[in-house]
Amino acid sequence: MIDIIKHTPLWVFALFAGLIVLGVKQTRAREVTLRSVCVLPVAMAGLSVFGVYSAFSGVIALAVWFVCLVLGWGVARQFGLPKGVRYINEQHVFHIPGSKVPFILIMAIFFTKYCVGVMLAIQLAVTQSTEFMVIVSAIYGILSGIFLARGLQILQARNNQIDLQPA
Repeated sequence: MIDIIKHTPLWVFALFAGLIVLGVKQTRAREVTLRSVCVLPVAMAGLSVFGVYSAFSGVIALAVWFVCLVLGWGVARQFGLPKGVRYINEQHVFHIPGSKVPFILIMAIFFTKYCVGVMLAIQLAVTQSTEFMVIVSAIYGILSGIFLARGLQILQARNNQIDLQPA
């Protein structure tokens, strides 16, 4: 284990620290702009699809990722809007209550990418199997789908707020 940590590039630790800070911020109530609501889910989905592409670079892996993204999105949509989200029209910001869900999703994507990277670097035989590719692509896809659904559901608060205002 120590060897793995020793051979991890420094930028990975910097990224990890940055993601922890970002994740902790998500656990507190905050007001964010439209841009901020969109950036995090898109960035995490991008990191996720990059993880699939860099590890497997095949059409099948990307297809599994996409199908699982849609499944994760669909499941997350069933849970509805994060409770207490409001759009403040006068300030053009979203009030989002704190939640541990984004922090957990961020860490899950990071650790999946890290563990897969380590497994590929030490050339474990399992990493060459179709099952491994499908499982990893599915994990990335599901996590990305949940993240994107949350972002889209937060955006829906803006539409709901606009629809409720008198003409």
